[in-house]
Amino acid sequence: TGRCIASLAVESIEPPASNCISSPAIIRLRRSPNAPSTTPLIALSFERGCHVVLSVDCTSVSQRGERPHMHIVRGIVDRVDEENIHLRASLDDVARLERVIRTQKKQGALCFRIDRDEVATGVGTLRQNVINLFAGTLKEGEEGSLKMLRSANMRRLIVAGEPPKFKDSMATDLFQTAQTSFSVPGCDLECLCFEFWELNPDQQAAVQRVMACQDYALVQGLPGTGKSSTIAFIIRLLLAHGKRVLVTSYTHSAVDNVLLKLLSAGVSGPSGAPALVRVAQKSSCHPDVVPFLATEIAASLKRDATNAGVEEGKDVENLKRVMASARVVGVSALSVPRASLLAREN
Repeated sequence: TGRCIASLAVESIEPPASNCISSPAIIRLRRSPNAPSTTPLIALSFERGCHVVLSVDCTSVSQRGERPHMHIVRGIVDRVDEENIHLRASLDDVARLERVIRTQKKQGALCFRIDRDEVATGVGTLRQNVINLFAGTLKEGEEGSLKMLRSANMRRLIVAGEPPKFKDSMATDLFQTAQTSFSVPGCDLECLCFEFWELNPDQQAAVQRVMACQDYALVQGLPGTGKSSTIAFIIRLLLAHGKRVLVTSYTHSAVDNVLLKLLSAGVSGPSGAPALVRVAQKSSCHPDVVPFLATEIAASLKRDATNAGVEEGKDVENLKRVMASARVVGVSALSVPRASLLAREN
């Protein structure tokens, strides 16, 4: 599944950059030459910022004598390349790791394994979301940042339970010519109007309700009732009205399911900088979505510039260009806080 890396050796331990006791040390681990897998580490599900657990390789709960060598370090991935992975860890965990290495030295070189700490990642994100929800309370008449205003609005809807607001609109209003400078393939209003009347009454009502909402709208239904198809149609309609759309869900497969429906409707083509962009690791995505990864598109732009004899742009500049042109961005919910590409996107 790409959520565990075995046969790793500790190459170095860098001390904290400052004398502050809370500053992390950096542990660099390198894959052993005798490792059974040759998949580049960068292709696995270990992106920067994810929580991991470091243990001695070949240990398990059933082996009582080896239990002290499990969960030696709880760290955070700092960076990854093809053969190395760097972890940020506390000084206490580093001291524990050094003790294990010293006590096992007589048995030869130690191999370690890294497992993703899914619980820490999920709980940490949820905890931070709750903190953000209640942080930065505004006094009456006080102006605040966009983030503070959003938090205040979410408290009003989620905590106080205020019903969401909806505008009064007719079905025909959905397909009036939109004033927008963007034209996204597969999102022609005339075609969408014909497709709308082919939807069943419940789907039509869901489309109208979402397009009229001022706060939020929920689309509920049993499996197989067409929720994903309805959501894909709504996204295309929003694009036709000049909106940018973030497609997110708890799982990568749910995000890709909607993106695949958009691709089948012709929303984005593979040339240039596509309107549809996926932010994730390659190993987490459906094969048909991989060409639309931000990193893949940026690499393609760089190759095109090289072939055309144009001076190559920096990788960061290409990524910024890709994100600036994106009208639809797909990313899993737990990846959003860690996705640096989304830091300044609205």
